Amino acid sequence: GVAWYRLPVPGDALVWSPATFAAVRRGDAVAPDLRVSLAWPEPTLAEVRAENHGDADADAPAAVRVATVALAADAQSGYTLADVLTETRFERGPTVRPIAPGASLTLGWIRFASPPTHREDLVVTPRL
Repeated sequence: GVAWYRLPVPGDALVWSPATFAAVRRGDAVAPDLRVSLAWPEPTLAEVRAENHGDADADAPAAVRVATVALAADAQSGYTLADVLTETRFERGPTVRPIAPGASLTLGWIRFASPPTHREDLVVTPRL
């Protein structure tokens, strides 16, 4: 028999990333491990990030909810900012590609009027 597949080429959305392809060739059991969190480059600025800690490509989350009302916010990397009054929500657009193993994707940012005193209370909820 013949097995036909496309070799991984950067930018091709229809194939596995090179890291996933290499793991499959080794015979490893592969699985994504997607984590969504906030990073703080400034005291009043949070970036919403999705990181793949697994060894297989991970679908980017369909939506991410941050339980806070922001002074300002914007989406990036193919995400859109939903118009919600009680939270900040980022929704995946049609051009967002899977996240390769070891890679991260910044979904957007949130600006606060003053530094949040309890950053751990800003609940980040991904909806895959």
